[in-house]
Amino acid sequence: MRSLVPALAVSLALAACHGAPETPHATVTGAVVTLPPIPDRPGVAYFMAETTQPTRLTGIASPAIGRIELHESMMQGNMSTMRPLAAVPVTPGTPTAFAPGGKHAMLYDIAPSVRAGGTVRLTFTFDGLPPVSVDAEVRDFGAGHAGH
Repeated sequence: MRSLVPALAVSLALAACHGAPETPHATVTGAVVTLPPIPDRPGVAYFMAETTQPTRLTGIASPAIGRIELHESMMQGNMSTMRPLAAVPVTPGTPTAFAPGGKHAMLYDIAPSVRAGGTVRLTFTFDGLPPVSVDAEVRDFGAGHAGH
């Protein structure tokens, strides 16, 4: 019994040093919504997504936006074009950028209450991870991060 007590104490001390394992999660930073230059047209959102395990970003929702689609801009010859994306892979240790000229979110039916200088709540859905909600800064078209 005497030898069991020190062994148990060492085991408990080692467990305390390592702590509990981290719960898998995703983070979203730098979220910006750019309003359209023409009312009733789609806006765009840019952000960075990171994760602690391999996953896919499968959607974004907001109570102030009717529909949000993931898209990617690309060049075909001399023409810039866009295609919808069903999901976007997010790899641990490599932030996934949604930025002008690349991946972005198209925002349709934006509520009139969403105005430049304010924020809008966006909730990001990832495969197998808890949703992530952030308040995105709202900007007018042409005020940085414009275009798609």
